[in-house]
Amino acid sequence: MNRRFILIIIVSVILLTVSAVTLFYFFYFIEEVQLINASARYSGGKSLGFNVDLDELSFGSLPANAPGHRNFFISHSKPYPLKVKIMVKGNLSQYLTLSKTDFILSPNVSEKIGGSVKFPQGTAIGNYTAVITIQFSKNI
Repeated sequence: MNRRFILIIIVSVILLTVSAVTLFYFFYFIEEVQLINASARYSGGKSLGFNVDLDELSFGSLPANAPGHRNFFISHSKPYPLKVKIMVKGNLSQYLTLSKTDFILSPNVSEKIGGSVKFPQGTAIGNYTAVITIQFSKNI
């Protein structure tokens, strides 16, 4: 019975430690998360289409080996610098290149991020999408 009690205490301490670290990370370290939808269409041929939507990062319709470029700006209003990490997930992510993905952003500064999509010959024709996650965290 004594071993069982000690095992319960050890498991409880481990669970409390993991919970405390998780809470610290999400409520203290992470300041803000922003999501941007991105999309592009691979046309396969020589056609080119434009999309000037402001609600997402859209590269329009692109032929093979013809890059499409779009920019977006990020900033924050905290009185201290924040670490910025940009991650991309989705079937567009293998064709999307960003100019910056990990940097420190000073207060009241707007940072221009360039995005480029290029579909190689042989890519399946269709629509491609991704979600760009911008994570702002304290630089500790």
